[in-house]
Amino acid sequence: MTQYLPTQLAAPLPPAFAQQGADAMARYLAYIQLINRYTPGEIDREGIDKLTAFGEVF
Repeated sequence: MTQYLPTQLAAPLPPAFAQQGADAMARYLAYIQLINRYTPGEIDREGIDKLTAFGEVF
């Protein structure tokens, strides 16, 4: 599983889903940029759910 799962998750999507995959990657990278603005102390003190939509309805 430790080899199969990451490999399959990183595999290219079928062409019909390429745009959705690219959109999802862009949103994920924007989310990572947002998270990186906070220090671990801020995240611990405020809670990730108050700083982002993580754990909430999107």
